[in-house]
Amino acid sequence: MAGLQSFAKGWLDVEALRREVLDPLGPGGTGRFLASLRDPVSNRATREPVRAAGPGSIVLISGELLLGHGLPFDRTIHLAVGSAARRRRTPAQWHWTLPAFDDYDRDVDPVRWTDLALRYDDPALRVDPPSD
Repeated sequence: MAGLQSFAKGWLDVEALRREVLDPLGPGGTGRFLASLRDPVSNRATREPVRAAGPGSIVLISGELLLGHGLPFDRTIHLAVGSAARRRRTPAQWHWTLPAFDDYDRDVDPVRWTDLALRYDDPALRVDPPSD
């Protein structure tokens, strides 16, 4: 249960996302932000250089379990995946995270929070990462 709680509540560094990305790009911000905070494979800091956003820039933030934290997004899109489809699509070594997503769907109800929800259960929509 400790690993599950860590994934659901501790995996995302909400304060770093605010401090390094959202606040600098928000009203009154400097416009200087980190384009990446962590490598999803190694789960280590990416050590990206600070970048400057030009006027009218659009920043897309992709991540799991993001809604419901009060983050100041202008617009949100949620790719909704049912529990059964999520289980089929998740590699076995990551099945320990599945209860966190079920809890998120139930407790946060991201479809209710988002500006646009897209149902992503259809296996034909799957996009596999390129192999090296």
